[in-house]
Amino acid sequence: MITVIGLLALFIVWGVVSARREYYARTDDQHIFQNVTIAAVHPAALASFYIEALGCEIIPADGGFELPGESSAIVLRLPGYRQGPTLRIIPCSTSPLCGPLEVNDRGYAHLCFETNDVPGLVQKAVEAGGTISSTFDRIEKSLSVYTKDPEGNTIEVHIPLPAPFNPYTFYRALKSVWQIKRRRSDPQRSKVRFIHVNIISEDWKETAEFYRKTIHARPTGMKRDYKGLFIEQMVGIKGVTVKGRHIALPGYRNGGPTFELFTYNKPANQGPPGLADRGIIATGFLVHDLMQTVTAIETAGGQIIRRPENGMAVVTDRDRNIIQLVQR
Repeated sequence: MITVIGLLALFIVWGVVSARREYYARTDDQHIFQNVTIAAVHPAALASFYIEALGCEIIPADGGFELPGESSAIVLRLPGYRQGPTLRIIPCSTSPLCGPLEVNDRGYAHLCFETNDVPGLVQKAVEAGGTISSTFDRIEKSLSVYTKDPEGNTIEVHIPLPAPFNPYTFYRALKSVWQIKRRRSDPQRSKVRFIHVNIISEDWKETAEFYRKTIHARPTGMKRDYKGLFIEQMVGIKGVTVKGRHIALPGYRNGGPTFELFTYNKPANQGPPGLADRGIIATGFLVHDLMQTVTAIETAGGQIIRRPENGMAVVTDRDRNIIQLVQR
């Protein structure tokens, strides 16, 4: 009995301490994940969607992340971080070569946000001009849903996962499941956090190795091996199987932003997008040593689009996804 009481007391103390900790805070790494760039036909309208539906906050433009030929950008702070990554929305080319990617197109296929009120956030997204992609019979009782913003970019919404695992994050996830099952939706009080950029590649393992060598991104969580009715209804593709894993992006504590690396058995033909395309076209990192990082990327199979100049470079990973690098 004494042992049980002692363990229970330790668990309660652990829960109190973990609930008060500031999660996902910025750390002083050699590389820091900093931004996602979307090229849009109507940047202002798209920015309004992310503000109204997902709780993004408009902030002054962050210097250094302008892409070649970019005339202006609306910069939003992605939700869930005191000091965290940003979303840059820029005007796309007058004649884009291709539109936003589908869920199984190669490239930056979707952005993901977690919330304690999935049905409520999906409802807000639809009211703000978005659409639902998943084909679940009961969307209002789903723990994870694929939607699209008004420009056609895919957004995944799901409940908070217990990461890093502790009593606080476990309770948060359990409470979210209970709310959905009991249909207790309250969109006005829902908490939202940006959690990952999904990358579709031909071989997720090789892509993970590229990012390990270049920005020291490490695998996190379990390997994914999805098949069956759930994933078919989730992505809206019959007979699909998906394999992959998350890699933790540098610059944040445990549970911070990740790249979700997926390989589909039924890949689409479009992508990755280029600078003249619409959709999610780039991600950006602050780096301690710009030249060293560019050299590492080129050595690992990436390509250089714009060589280091004025503290900035534009490169691609091994799959031709565009990456912006800015000297810290």
